[in-house]
Amino acid sequence: MKYISIIGILFIIIMAGCTGKQGPVGPKGDQGPQGPAGTTGPTGPAGAANIESSIIKVASSDFSTQNSNTTEAIYNEPNITSGIVDSGFVYSYVSADQGKSWINLPYTDYQNGYSNTLNFAFQQNQFALFIYSNESNNNAAHAALYDGDWIKVITVPKSQASAVSGINPKNYSDMMIAIGNK
Repeated sequence: MKYISIIGILFIIIMAGCTGKQGPVGPKGDQGPQGPAGTTGPTGPAGAANIESSIIKVASSDFSTQNSNTTEAIYNEPNITSGIVDSGFVYSYVSADQGKSWINLPYTDYQNGYSNTLNFAFQQNQFALFIYSNESNNNAAHAALYDGDWIKVITVPKSQASAVSGINPKNYSDMMIAIGNK
């Protein structure tokens, strides 16, 4: 019995020392068959084709006096087509920091006890900015408040209304997601 135990121990020691260096990697095998197709993903959001946007850089010299409380600037805007005027949508935002943050129009700024409201209107190929102030006869100072600001004009044809339906146009981030960050 003693011999069997010694032989067993010697066998284990010999087997443990029988490992040599690993050989080189063998050749790459053939590619296996293609796996089954995955499930269809969820339907994506409505597209935003034909939704356009543009940036207007405002200068105080763009404005002209309309009356003692109102000044107006008119810009060429080719994205405002007859279709947009008849049945589409126009949204507009102002940025005082070169597009880092945007506020929807109309926007009212309160300074020195007076309110100045920046609003817009449009017709085919034209976009108009209006500043109305409850301070009379100071239109040049009111226009200077927006000198250097950016205006973003977004035009949405009626056929793409679903892309912005349910979006609060006051929420610029949600609007940009809906229209594909145009």
